[in-house]
Amino acid sequence: MSEILSKRAVVIGGAGFIGSYIARDLLSKKYRVVVIDNLSTGSKDRLPEGTEIVEKDIKNYNDLVEQINEGDIIFHLAALVSVPLSLEKPLEAHENNIRGTYNVFEAARVKKAAGVIFSSSAAVYGNNEGVVTEDSKTIPSTPYGLHKLMGEQIASLYTSCFGLPTVSLRYFNIYGKGHHETGSYAPVIAKFLQQKKNNMPITITGDGLQTRDFIHVKDVSNANILAIDLLTEKNNHCINICTGKSYTIKNIAEIIGGEIQFIAPRLEIKQSLGDNTRAKEILKWNPTVTLEEGIKELL
Repeated sequence: MSEILSKRAVVIGGAGFIGSYIARDLLSKKYRVVVIDNLSTGSKDRLPEGTEIVEKDIKNYNDLVEQINEGDIIFHLAALVSVPLSLEKPLEAHENNIRGTYNVFEAARVKKAAGVIFSSSAAVYGNNEGVVTEDSKTIPSTPYGLHKLMGEQIASLYTSCFGLPTVSLRYFNIYGKGHHETGSYAPVIAKFLQQKKNNMPITITGDGLQTRDFIHVKDVSNANILAIDLLTEKNNHCINICTGKSYTIKNIAEIIGGEIQFIAPRLEIKQSLGDNTRAKEILKWNPTVTLEEGIKELL
């Protein structure tokens, strides 16, 4: 890790699922960790001992300026995180995901932070079928995907115009211990596990042959930690965080085990797979948790 960077990290949205893993990994590497979170969906209980918690909202620019110091490493994860929710509440999602994101980058610029590592999403690719690289067309099909793409563009702009180092990490389907398991926004693995726990049949939409690239939250956190080294350059990077392997939804249900029930199909892409070549080359990152291992841990 470069010595020109501060050992103080600010994790915005750090009380959430992914942010809490990043906070834990930062503490293990002797960083002073400050979490900024409005706790609307996050929880203090997720955070390890030694974390400084500041209950503030990214929509308030002045609050962010007060909490960021020169040389800080900024991780920006705060968002209204859900494709369905962005469709139900597009204005609220815009306020959080666009205005809030602009506030984060501007506060980082004004306070001369070391740089910003932005949590983006494969949702920027929209309905692209098959393998997607970082050079694939970005045609978001939902407000959430659009917001993430705009966040990446804000990051790029702040690098080119103001010299602020930025990294955008495009996450694919994240799973792991601590993710919400209920409600209409639960990811498929968490939802299947909850159904099994309740002795209910595992419900699969359509024929279950739609494929997805699933990445464990521990590997996502590690990618964020490795991205710190890219902040020593005044560059902008955009990187897929995925395994490069796809599983059918039916595969997932079979690994979990139990009765399977097929229900009506829904409008969704059939095949989705990420290319992680750039992550391997630039971040020196490799996923370490296989899907079978990850699900076994959750079971």
